[in-house]
Amino acid sequence: MTTSTDHITELISRHYRGMIRTGRLEPGSRLPSTQELAERWQTHAPVVQVAMAALVKEGLLKRTPGVGTVVLDVPAGLSHVGVLLPQGLFEHVEGAYMRRLCHEIERQLCDTGKMSTFIIRDPLPRGDTDSESIHLPRELIEKADRRDIQAVVVPVSSAEEVPVLRKLPVPVSVVTGMDVPFRISFDDLTAVEQAMRALKEKGCRRVGIIDVHALAIEHQPGVCTQARLHHLHVRQCAESMGLEMREEWTINAVRGDELLDVSHERYGYESFMRIWRREGPKPDALFVNEDIVARGALMAILQLRVDVPRQLQLAVYQNKGLNMLCPLPATFIEWDVARIAGALLEQVERQFAGDIVSPLIIQPEVFDHMPDFA
Repeated sequence: MTTSTDHITELISRHYRGMIRTGRLEPGSRLPSTQELAERWQTHAPVVQVAMAALVKEGLLKRTPGVGTVVLDVPAGLSHVGVLLPQGLFEHVEGAYMRRLCHEIERQLCDTGKMSTFIIRDPLPRGDTDSESIHLPRELIEKADRRDIQAVVVPVSSAEEVPVLRKLPVPVSVVTGMDVPFRISFDDLTAVEQAMRALKEKGCRRVGIIDVHALAIEHQPGVCTQARLHHLHVRQCAESMGLEMREEWTINAVRGDELLDVSHERYGYESFMRIWRREGPKPDALFVNEDIVARGALMAILQLRVDVPRQLQLAVYQNKGLNMLCPLPATFIEWDVARIAGALLEQVERQFAGDIVSPLIIQPEVFDHMPDFA
């Protein structure tokens, strides 16, 4: 809900934004002090500080302690975007999605005449950490301070990194589950429901799960709680639809599974082997998150000569554009990589233009996949 303080903050930001963009406040002009502005607008100094901080982030103002707030030479539009990436992104097959996403970001920027600068950050420390111990690359901070880059997009981050990112003096967008207005996130809850519904409609009664969140928990501090919530939602969704789930059919690190120090592909392979070779009843449906994990699971299914779809129905997450080879019929829950890239850029474009942004939630497309080769 919008408060009177929010309204005053927006009025102040809108007033000075218009003054700067129309040239009524020329580059180099010095604004009155925070206290003087507060008295002029009949409000409190913290309200003015929030309003000015928004304009600093848009690249309209520069605030220097002991000097004051000065109007900057405003470019006609957003022309240069920084992309912050984790170290080692291009070294492993697991980075295929991220590489594709980076390609889409660069392509979309190029198509609109904008420049991109890719900046590599160190991997986040494992184990317990907090935002105070997170340090952004010096190159990123310096380029943002000088406005060599006018915005930053972050395709992958941790919960601890988000508070640090929002301190940058330029617009930021980030893929995260954190509750921040500039985020891009995936509607995983809807995706799970659609996958379970598709399996239910095909007559399935017992569902197994192979979940990539197990590896995310090990390698990305701060996602454990999110992964547990995801796993809980999967279970609740299956139960609400009358689908049976047993612990022995569920491979996920939230149960303490030990398949963590392997590649995603091998994780999928060994996970399915564990489920199918176990004595006793077997699931008649399998939900696999995500496509690289599914590659390994598919190899195991073919090796064990499981009859799909008679013995087992499949529901698989996949990223559009990676062209996963799936020789078996399956329900695909597909995320559009180009759309994710577009959402990241849209968020910073809108912030740069002075718009108030809200989270953009990416919805999946669900459809039946049938192999079109013999």
